[in-house]
Amino acid sequence: MDAQAFAELSAEILRLHRHGAYDRALELVGDQFPKWGGRFAFWRACLATRLGNVALAVAVLDEALARGYWFPQRLLLEDEDLRALQGLPAFKRIMEHSRERQVAMEAEAKPEPLVREPTPAANRVTSLHLVFHGSNQNARGGVATRAGPRSAPRSTRVRAALSGRAR
Repeated sequence: MDAQAFAELSAEILRLHRHGAYDRALELVGDQFPKWGGRFAFWRACLATRLGNVALAVAVLDEALARGYWFPQRLLLEDEDLRALQGLPAFKRIMEHSRERQVAMEAEAKPEPLVREPTPAANRVTSLHLVFHGSNQNARGGVATRAGPRSAPRSTRVRAALSGRAR
């Protein structure tokens, strides 16, 4: 499945979560997006905890760690959905393993800027697009989910600001 399908499914899961339909949201969170498996595992754990199924939440996080995923400490500690897991020995172990994996991954990480050169065209204004991706994203994913007509108004303001003609 592609980035657009992932974005649509994510929006629906988050909408159901906001409305307290945790059981319906949990039904949607599956393995159909292996590329985003860590995020889906986190969501499954959050939804299971909200439904009072602490054992499932711990099992999901354990399985995600076994598959090579990790979760930022701050996310594990500050997410309200996981509040019921805090203080459990299993959750402390999950946090420790996750922190170890995070430290190892950060030590190996190398930034890979993605640059797309414009194609020259006569009498065409070329704009500058800067895409910043967030946590759990990469440059290609950030471009894929932010490209398109919705970025045009913002790019116009940036182009105008850079040329000194800010509106």
